[in-house]
Amino acid sequence: RWIPIIKSISQVGYSVSLVTLIVAFVLLTCLKKLRCPRNTLLLYLFFSFIMRAFITLLLDLLLVKGVGLAKDVVVDENGLVAFLPDRTNWECKALIAFWNYCLIANYTWIFMEGLYLHNLIFLALFTDTSSITLYVIVGWGLPIFFLVPWILLRISHEDTKCWNTHEDSNIYLLLRIPVIICVLLSFILFMNIARVLLLKMQSIVYLERRKLRYRRWARSTLVLVPLFGVHYVIFVWLIQELKVGTTMMIVYLFVDQLFASFQGFLVALLYCLMNSEVCAEVVRKWKSYKYNKEHSKRGSANSLPPGLHSMLTSSRIYNGGGGHR
Repeated sequence: RWIPIIKSISQVGYSVSLVTLIVAFVLLTCLKKLRCPRNTLLLYLFFSFIMRAFITLLLDLLLVKGVGLAKDVVVDENGLVAFLPDRTNWECKALIAFWNYCLIANYTWIFMEGLYLHNLIFLALFTDTSSITLYVIVGWGLPIFFLVPWILLRISHEDTKCWNTHEDSNIYLLLRIPVIICVLLSFILFMNIARVLLLKMQSIVYLERRKLRYRRWARSTLVLVPLFGVHYVIFVWLIQELKVGTTMMIVYLFVDQLFASFQGFLVALLYCLMNSEVCAEVVRKWKSYKYNKEHSKRGSANSLPPGLHSMLTSSRIYNGGGGHR
């Protein structure tokens, strides 16, 4: 009885995240003035969330009760789903394989983004103009390193159904290991950054009130929670010990789907749509657009001598300039 509710939460969360992430991705792509390695990595992170949300919603739409494609299964009068005989189900298997890639890639990019931020803070060697090639290679390449062996083992040892169930837990570990590693490493980075933020807050003299100091620290730390996926570490080991049908499994599914589905929305909101630099650049672009539109209608620019028109244009560009990211 709880599964439809949990599934509805997941679908709403991923739908909201997908729309918000696409808006943030397009916005950050169009704002050329804010282009830098940091924002380029953020775009890759957004895209990994978009892929995860899209393929998850697509599977919910195409799979009959989450089991298989309509052409490969039959539903009896009791609502039970069974696979038709003599079917390869290769389309369904390809979708599940791609879904696993998107899932692992999303966790990997959460770690890559956290690692880059950590390096910017702690290592002088890494600056915001440093190369991000290695991050890109690891972010998109690491999932393939684990996914290809999983596909080969499924074909040779467990080529059953749509590959969305696992009878052999050892084969399933090939998908779990990179996720667990990324979650734990991201959590370690988060804790280290939170520690440094706390030390910095304690060193500020003018924050004499302890409550105000810790309130600022908590606010700064909470902003990093969705970026580092801190919530994943709570259940990363618990799921291995739970049995299907228990109360804890329901609680796990509810919390996991709630945070996982809305994480993309929070990341896009905090790091793009509510970002002060992005908002300032959008306002500047809008004012510049309105200014140019009004003057083009009046024909004032065309009526000026070329030299004066050039001076006004240069002045407008100078006054509209903002800080670099």
